[in-house]
Order: sequence, then structure tokens, then C-alpha cells
Amino acid sequence: MWRNHELVARFDGNSGRARTEWMRWACTLRDRREVQVCSLESVFWVRVRRDDVQDAERIFSMLIGNEIFEIDSVDRLIPRGKKVPTEKLSPEMTWLPIGEWLRLWLPQVVKTDTLPSLSPIPLRWGISEQLLAPGAILCSLEDWSGFVLRNFQQRWKSLRFACNASSQIQLAGKRLNTLVVGSPVPNIPGIRLSCIDQILIPIPHCWIPGVPSEAVRRSLSLQSTEWLLWFSESSLEVIADDELIATTRVSVRATVESMKDHLWTESDRGVET
Repeated sequence: MWRNHELVARFDGNSGRARTEWMRWACTLRDRREVQVCSLESVFWVRVRRDDVQDAERIFSMLIGNEIFEIDSVDRLIPRGKKVPTEKLSPEMTWLPIGEWLRLWLPQVVKTDTLPSLSPIPLRWGISEQLLAPGAILCSLEDWSGFVLRNFQQRWKSLRFACNASSQIQLAGKRLNTLVVGSPVPNIPGIRLSCIDQILIPIPHCWIPGVPSEAVRRSLSLQSTEWLLWFSESSLEVIADDELIATTRVSVRATVESMKDHLWTESDRGVET
């Protein structure tokens, strides 16, 4: 964490006009790697480390609406001109040089005919350094239905599920055609998935660069009611929230019967008469 010769500014980009103004300002600084940005929902944070603090102040003064802070030796934020800290930066904030941040955000936020066109940073897979608890599992309908029907005394208010009859994902000879989300994840064979802002990805994988999940959802044009099953680097499947149904023995039995009918129909279509 930078200290001493560092200024931090916060800008509220709630309105579309404010975001556009922010992007125009950011584009003027896109080649300056000493300027770093972090975005949390509609709030944009920027920090600058300069030996010439006056230059940093000039950078911030270019955009009206910034709240400017100094940072003390224990990472607390002190409003410019004040002496008492008011808040503290979270150590979990993801900072990117402003040019890299723009390549990810600009095409999704501002029309490219009003600002210079920049290509998004490609999102790719990596291995997470954090041990994430599973929030979902991809399993076979056979294992899922057997688990629910065997454990008849339990209730699964926190679990929802959806099935895909055409899924080609397999594990140990079984087709993984059932997605179960919620916690705790049932103890059945399958692939455990992390769940971050309705983005499901097999543990221990993660996306790179480590931008906030909101940026990933924005870059993939996901609606608030949509889930993303990011099973492999090249396999992304969008699932509508209303496709996930509550777990009851009745709903599981009905799904099993429906899948049997579907598989029978598909098989019947392939028979020449």
C-alpha cells in the first residue's frame, strides 16, 4: 500500500452523465501508470503516488465532484484540509493502472463514438490463491435425486437446482446435467463450484485479471437475473434465475420424470420408420 506521497480520490458515478464525465477524465490519463483505479459498483476510486503532490492535486482538480483524501501511515483516509480520519480503504480492493482499467470498462460503459476506442482486456482462467468455500455443485441427476429421495427427513430451503438434458459434461462416466446452488453443498459426486455474484466457476480456478465481479458481469453483458456457469475457459453458459427451482421431493421427482420423457423423445426422433 502506498503511503505519504499519495492522494486518494472518490467519485460517485451513479448517473450515466457522471460516468461519462468520469470516463472522459480517465481517458486523458490513460498513459500514466502511476494513476491507479478501483471501481466498486457505481463508486470509482483513484490513487496517485507522486513526488510532486501539487501535480496530483492538479490531476484530481480536473474532475469536479471528486472527494480528495490523504492517507496516513495506517491506511486511514483523511479528507483534504482536515486532520481527523473518516474511513479506511479496504485491503481487498483491486487496483489497476488506469489504462488497463479503461480497456476493460470503456467499451461497456461509454459509446465509442464519443471517446477513443480501446480494446477490452481478455478475461482468462487462472488458479486462485484463496481457498473458496463451494457455493454450488455440478452433478448428475441420478446422484442428486438419489440424495434428496434418500434423505427424506431433511429440508433443503437453501438449495435450488436446474437440469440440462443436453449437457455433455461427464465425470466418471456420468453426465453432469444438474446444477445445484446454495449452501451447504450436498455431499455427492460432482464438481464443486465457487459462487461470486452469481458467477459459478470450478474450484480452484478464478478469472484473471482479478477485477471485481461486477466488471466481469458487465463485460459479458449479464443481466441481474442471470447466472453464469463458467465451466472452462471456452465454455460459458448463461442460466436465467427462474430456471433454478426450489428443492423438494416433489420437484425432484417431477424433474426426473420430465427428463425421462425428454430422453425418450430424443431417442424416438433418431429412429427411422
